[in-house]
Amino acid sequence: MVEPSSNPSPPPLPDGIVPEHVIARTENLWLMVMVSMLVVMMAIIVTTGILGALHPSSNVEVVDPLMLHLRGEFVEAISAPQSNPTVLPPSG
Repeated sequence: MVEPSSNPSPPPLPDGIVPEHVIARTENLWLMVMVSMLVVMMAIIVTTGILGALHPSSNVEVVDPLMLHLRGEFVEAISAPQSNPTVLPPSG
């Protein structure tokens, strides 16, 4: 006679149903990939910040905001108020 198995196989799942252990393994893999991507991105951000603080740009031009409008490309045309301004009629 055939002895009953001590570990019977589970019944087959219907089409489209994924076993629970496969889902758990896939979710763990997804979690590990996302955490590793986050760690890499944060490492790049922190490294860039630290290196930027240690080695600042050497070609920085200091601008005096009080003198900016007096010379150079940002000169403002100083016009005196007119004593008799011309009023143009509306076009139409």
